[in-house]
Amino acid sequence: MLFDFAAELAADIAALDTLTPDELRATTAAAERFAATGNEDQWDRAYRAELEKRALSLALTAPVQITDIHPGDLVEATTASTHPRTTRVLVDRTPWSGNERSTVLSDGRGVIAVLTDTLRVASTSTAN
Repeated sequence: MLFDFAAELAADIAALDTLTPDELRATTAAAERFAATGNEDQWDRAYRAELEKRALSLALTAPVQITDIHPGDLVEATTASTHPRTTRVLVDRTPWSGNERSTVLSDGRGVIAVLTDTLRVASTSTAN
């Protein structure tokens, strides 16, 4: 029963949709360790601390809108693919929407589709 509780808490954290696959594996491993100790209070404290950290992270790194990205900006985002990865793109023109969840960025050599809710401007061009 305790493992079910730990697994449920790990799923709640994952539902925040901010975990990378590596973070999800680490969170699941932590849930299994706490479940093995039988210390529900310890797990609950760790879970709540993780949730607070994730909520603060979300508040501090709110995604940018497509209209906030200009040519010359260095943009960081997660690729929209079956093997997502974080990438940085020095955009050469204004991005456009691929669909409701993705944005297309151009770097002058080609285009790349990224998840819209992961867009971050890492550095802005001085021309803007």
